[in-house]
Amino acid sequence: ADQQTYDTIRSTIGKAKLEVNKVIERAHRDSLDPSPGNSLRQTFENMVNGLLNSARDNTGSSAQRSLSDFNQFKAMVVSGA
Repeated sequence: ADQQTYDTIRSTIGKAKLEVNKVIERAHRDSLDPSPGNSLRQTFENMVNGLLNSARDNTGSSAQRSLSDFNQFKAMVVSGA
């Protein structure tokens, strides 16, 4: 991958870390409200998982876009081999 892709990935991960830290701080301050049908713990877990999953998807997409369609590793991953 090129430098721009690395920078994008680092930035995305950094933003996700900041957002997760904000959720943690809200939980410590008791300012996190449970979502309907969930306990406070489930709400916290869902929020953190959502942020991390989004970061994973975005960084994966960035990495995949930066690789050539002829890249053998990419071809194996995309095909599910």
